[in-house]
Amino acid sequence: MADPGMQASRSPEILSGAPIPFRFELTWHSLTSALAPEAGASTQIPKPVQRTPTRDTEAKEWEMVLPRMKRPAAAAVEHARPSREQIPLSTPNFGTANDRGSRRWLFLAGAALLLVLALATVRWTEQRSSSAGTVSPVMEMGSAGWMSEWASDLKGSARGRQISLYRPSIAMSDYRLEFLGRIDRKSLGWVFRAVDSANYYAGKVESSASGLVMTHFGVIRGVEGPHIQRPLPISAGAATPLRVKLEAIGPRFTAYVQNQIVDDWEDDRLKTGGVGFLNEREEREQIESIQISNLKVGRQ
Repeated sequence: MADPGMQASRSPEILSGAPIPFRFELTWHSLTSALAPEAGASTQIPKPVQRTPTRDTEAKEWEMVLPRMKRPAAAAVEHARPSREQIPLSTPNFGTANDRGSRRWLFLAGAALLLVLALATVRWTEQRSSSAGTVSPVMEMGSAGWMSEWASDLKGSARGRQISLYRPSIAMSDYRLEFLGRIDRKSLGWVFRAVDSANYYAGKVESSASGLVMTHFGVIRGVEGPHIQRPLPISAGAATPLRVKLEAIGPRFTAYVQNQIVDDWEDDRLKTGGVGFLNEREEREQIESIQISNLKVGRQ
């Protein structure tokens, strides 16, 4: 049994380093049968039983049983270690809030970059697939930069002709004009190579009893020339949107309606001039979109 005095004299320094003196109880157990005869048993001394030792051990008659001791440090660790039932369950940690926020911003930035690249690719493909010619960046024509005035030639004035000219295009020469419009009443008209209200070329898509016709004419120094008309092999109602395109390259002009060539002619009287639209008395039109592309002279 442990000595109380010895236990009282222990100190932390002894526990942490030097050997610990201790006492303990010993118990003995017999490994053979009892030698004293039992009550009522014969007094004849039995013959000793021959015990065959096992292969790896010798026959033993006594066994010393020592109490199981635990080292103080191991006992303290085992006492401090929580049991399985005491360990709280928690959700896995996949990073701090800052890490997750950074990954989210990187994902959004990558998605925005891919969207910009896709739009640029689509725009480039549209320009490459357009009709012949090398073009500079397309000029999107908004509500700013327009001026409206009455025609100053005699016939135009008599018909109440009004011209809406896009001022930034006046100095241009070779270009492609594209727009989408509708005929509200009688015709859909536009001007090109327009210098002022007395010098311009004009085109119209007019509705007639026999269908749609394409008309073009020129006004030079206030004098209106003859009207040239071509019937259009296109059936369209009053509310049908019409996609019109006109290319001006040097003295040559080509007109398209619904992506079909409807007229092609030459006229070298006006070398430069802008684009716009025209209306005469009782004529009404609606323009939904418009753009102009500057064509280089040396196209194939």
